[in-house]
Amino acid sequence: MDKEKKRKKIPLSTTIKLWAVAGGRCEYCNTVLWKDSLTGSDLNKSYIAHIRAVSKGGPRWDKKLSSILEKDISNLMLLCDECHNRIDKSQVNEHNVERLEKIKKEHEFKIKRLTGLASKGKKAYTIVYGATIGNNDPPFNNDQIIEALLNQGIYPIEDLPLKLSLENSSFRDKNLSYWKVNEKQLCTTFRSKIQPIIENINHNTFAVFALAPQPLLVKFGTLFSDIQNVMIFQKHREPDNWTWLKEKTKNGIIVSEPTNKSLQPILIFALSAKAIIGYVKKAYPTNTNSLWIITCKYPSNDMLRNIEQLKQFRIKTREVLDKINSTSFGFTLKVFMAMPAACAFELGRICMPKADLSMELYDRNVQSKNFIKTLTIK
Repeated sequence: MDKEKKRKKIPLSTTIKLWAVAGGRCEYCNTVLWKDSLTGSDLNKSYIAHIRAVSKGGPRWDKKLSSILEKDISNLMLLCDECHNRIDKSQVNEHNVERLEKIKKEHEFKIKRLTGLASKGKKAYTIVYGATIGNNDPPFNNDQIIEALLNQGIYPIEDLPLKLSLENSSFRDKNLSYWKVNEKQLCTTFRSKIQPIIENINHNTFAVFALAPQPLLVKFGTLFSDIQNVMIFQKHREPDNWTWLKEKTKNGIIVSEPTNKSLQPILIFALSAKAIIGYVKKAYPTNTNSLWIITCKYPSNDMLRNIEQLKQFRIKTREVLDKINSTSFGFTLKVFMAMPAACAFELGRICMPKADLSMELYDRNVQSKNFIKTLTIK
């Protein structure tokens, strides 16, 4: 790095501005620079580094520009000790002017965007809910969650999301006890963490990130009333994120009605895979004429791409439930699901307790290949 005796002192106003545009964080690795990472005590562990070195022979020294930009904020970066060493000593060759300017520009843009949302964007309580699927606990990446929120013009009210998950559970979804244990835990945690916010704060918004077996997601959706402002996010496989995509799709929702609406109604969601239709027909051979089917042109695990598709799902599904109510009075609706997590949550959200039939939610055990009744939405 340049020798300090050859440097001109950087004006205090420039230093303050650099701290502001960098958000008090390292512009390379985003480390907080105003507190100790272990103890949390206040300190200043920042370095102000030059992109183009001040002295001849220094990293990225420029004969024409170095002296001109010596005190200019465009040539300065706020860094932590590790990144300061990285760009000026240990990995100088990997960090040319163009790369550092790009890193600086992207970091300062993110800070500007995030702080700008505080006055212009929506505020939301972030909720994370997960339950064991098979033998796996669903992963939640906080950076992906923040990215998804920002892309929707939403910023979180609290630093950490409200977690409703039952962590490190020994119960598995192949066991009947799994469903009752998780349902009770979900309802109890919702009442303690979310209900007070709903009751005490007007016009609140919730951003929901959920990965769990579909019957539990339906139950989760029913815990919110339809007057509350709730946005559900969908985990995509490709690309690997939670961000609602801008891409257009022709993979719309398709509804198939039964030939005999006087029999026991069965509702099948075949959005992730069409194979579930065959499984249900095999399990209920005498009810093949009473199947209501909601599917799409190209069923797949990654079929739900944008918010418009989810909106269409809500509208079509609500229409189907209304028709079932008018033709199947006195029955309990059997529901079988192969659909994205966000759709399962929205199914619970659009349920009308005083108008809809009670719903028995079924799940297919992969090992036994039989359907088991899990939860009932009354």
